[in-house]
Amino acid sequence: MYAHERHQKIAEILQSSAFQSVEELAALMNVSVATVRRDLARLSERSEVVRVHGGAVSPHYGLNRTAARSLEESEDAIPLARAAFETIQDHEMIALDSGSTILELAKLLPQKSHLTLLSSSTVVAWTLRDARQLRVLCLGGEMFRADQVNRGSFALQMLGQMYFDKAFIDVAGIHPEKGLTIDDPAEAGIKQALMKQSKEVFLLATPLRVGHVAPVKLGEVSQVQRIFAHASASTAPAFEAIQKQGVCVTFV
Repeated sequence: MYAHERHQKIAEILQSSAFQSVEELAALMNVSVATVRRDLARLSERSEVVRVHGGAVSPHYGLNRTAARSLEESEDAIPLARAAFETIQDHEMIALDSGSTILELAKLLPQKSHLTLLSSSTVVAWTLRDARQLRVLCLGGEMFRADQVNRGSFALQMLGQMYFDKAFIDVAGIHPEKGLTIDDPAEAGIKQALMKQSKEVFLLATPLRVGHVAPVKLGEVSQVQRIFAHASASTAPAFEAIQKQGVCVTFV
């Protein structure tokens, strides 16, 4: 199969199935993983696909970074979200960051009642729009359409006047030595403010993020009280080192 034929085939596959991993595309076209990666790089340059960690999605789905990650990590995030959901008590004030793991948690929250929730994510707020038994606050500030979040100086000023029982934060990387890291420096201020204003900080750690180091440091692992994670041999050394820093790790 020639390169232009593979490119057309990849585009057709993504039209019908949203996310495909590199390995799945290689198997479907009977070529190597390296060949698929080169094809995706070329297609991405022409804006015909959107590359995400481990694969690609069609640009016609209009996915932002949160949605793209959500497609890839939803199976891993769902049990973590369920475990985190069980820690939330009635009458608590909860801060919800933006991000794919937080979105999975938000989908469960309409089962609760008598909560006050604040999020910087317009996606999270929209997910909770019909949960009339919940008080939902939207963080003010400038809307960044690419990630569908509100941030900026006004948002930071608003957060400085609020206190939370729990904050659920989304990060791109969790490393015992390098700490908590994210992709975009513009995200750091809101995430750090949410952590500072909360009694407890929780993370939902999908396997792809454990041991990963993203470009921007958000903080130290010791600033987190609890991490929800999957038990696996590959991540065991990282979590052993994290637990030595006084962080509670709940395996699901």
